[in-house]
Amino acid sequence: AATVDSLTISGGSNTITTGTDTLSITGGTNTVTGTGSNTISLAGGTNIINASTTGADTISLSAGTNTVYGSAANSTINITAGTANTITGGAGAETINISGGTGNQVSTGAGNDIINISSGTSQVNAGDGLDTINISGGTGNVITGSKGLDTLTITGGTNNQITSGTDGMAITIKGAVNSSS
Repeated sequence: AATVDSLTISGGSNTITTGTDTLSITGGTNTVTGTGSNTISLAGGTNIINASTTGADTISLSAGTNTVYGSAANSTINITAGTANTITGGAGAETINISGGTGNQVSTGAGNDIINISSGTSQVNAGDGLDTINISGGTGNVITGSKGLDTLTITGGTNNQITSGTDGMAITIKGAVNSSS
């Protein structure tokens, strides 16, 4: 079995290549490249995370300035706070849960991704694939589809702006205020 290391990073300028590890980052300038299934918690600092190509990562963003790059593995990314979080999905089927933060920029990759937005302000560009987007809250979310028939369900939130992609979008609106497509 692989050894799991636990790393706590609170400052400095760090370049880290992980195996199958648990990282808690609260400060510093950090670049992390995953090679196994990792659990990464970002609660401060300026961070660049390159998700593992060989294992599914769980990445949680609660503060700091964060850039996360997905991979072919099926990672889960949770955004609860922060400003200017940037997520670029890979070819895997990512699950991205957004429950806070302002200025979240999410571009999914070619996989069949799931994006859940319950709070915050986010701009989502759905990549190729059959993506599922659920909006239950937040203000000023901008959703843009791409290639592949995406499914969008809006049950809450205000001032959502929706643009379907080249293959269309199945849209269900059940309770939003001032949403348009």
